[in-house]
Amino acid sequence: MLQELGSLAQFQLMAQKQPAADTLSPAKKHILNHLGAEPMVADLLCTTLGVEVSVLLAQLVELEIDRYIVSEAGGYSLVG
Repeated sequence: MLQELGSLAQFQLMAQKQPAADTLSPAKKHILNHLGAEPMVADLLCTTLGVEVSVLLAQLVELEIDRYIVSEAGGYSLVG
């Protein structure tokens, strides 16, 4: 029974899609343009983008929830 529930949850996660990129705010698009396959730490992103840490972290969380980026030990990178 638990295996069936696990399979159902995994199927539901796979069925979810990213929101359309054209619905992203200019600030989030700007963040995505500065990220790549290699993780970048939030401090460097703040310096590069010229935004406050609190603002950047809120946007990074939203981008991660929407599956545009992933948070790794070395920072943030685009989903592969």
